[in-house]
Amino acid sequence: MLRKKRIRTFREKNRVMLLLLKCIVVCYVAVFGVSYITSDTSAYYSKQTKVSQKITAGTWEEADESLLKFIDKGNQNIKACPAKMKVTLKNTGKGPMLQTSVYEIYYVENGNPKKHGQKVLLNKGEDVVKVLDKGEKVELTYQTDKPGRYIFKAYQAGDHDEKKAVWSKEIKVTCKKETDKKAEEKEKAVKEEKTEKSTETKHPDKPAQNNAESNTEKTKTTPDVNMEKKKEKVEDSSQQAPDREKEQANESAEKNSTEEKSAEKKTVETKAVKPDAETNKVQQKVNTTQNKEGAVNEEAENTEVGK
Repeated sequence: MLRKKRIRTFREKNRVMLLLLKCIVVCYVAVFGVSYITSDTSAYYSKQTKVSQKITAGTWEEADESLLKFIDKGNQNIKACPAKMKVTLKNTGKGPMLQTSVYEIYYVENGNPKKHGQKVLLNKGEDVVKVLDKGEKVELTYQTDKPGRYIFKAYQAGDHDEKKAVWSKEIKVTCKKETDKKAEEKEKAVKEEKTEKSTETKHPDKPAQNNAESNTEKTKTTPDVNMEKKKEKVEDSSQQAPDREKEQANESAEKNSTEEKSAEKKTVETKAVKPDAETNKVQQKVNTTQNKEGAVNEEAENTEVGK
């Protein structure tokens, strides 16, 4: 009983406080309910499936064992414009190239093109090195009309590492001027004159031999004409004389021709060895012998005709 009395006395004393608490609770519930109702709703779906599959950690590619290297020996010096430069690149590695490579050209007017050169702009696709087998070679070319110093640079297959790049030998291009060309032509002409003079001094007997040969050719033509005339006369006389006389005439003509040929051979041999003064004497003797032989032949023909 006492306890109920106490509760009643507490309620009567704190009635205002209780009303305030009830109002606060009602307001809080109302606010929470309104915010929950007006907020968006989100749906969540979950699904599980079992899959059996093998997963590889990575794919290992084949190692490229190629090694590119320029095999040209010594620096090149091209004295012409336009100049066509050529260098040879070889795969000296243990295996073929798996990818293409790239090369570059550097130029400097004076100095070291490897250190101070400027990169030459090439056309698209012109700087590509094809795939090379083990030990295979390829020739890289470039044409220019600009004098200076050039050098080629090639990268390894699929690798643009500057440390692994290889350099060719230096190529020097010089364009000749018109004055230089004229000077070279003069030098060539002087050299040719000197060679001609040296050959003349080494072989002084050649002009004498040429003169002797020309003279012998002239002498050969004259007896050939005489022989033709003699044969014609013999043929005319042979028509009138018997067959025996024909045979004798032919034999005598053959003997004369053989003697003339032997005499001509002897004169040619003597003329090729002796100087010009002696060749003239030999020619005079040959002419006298030919005249005598001609006179003898004419006498023989006249006797045959008389018979």
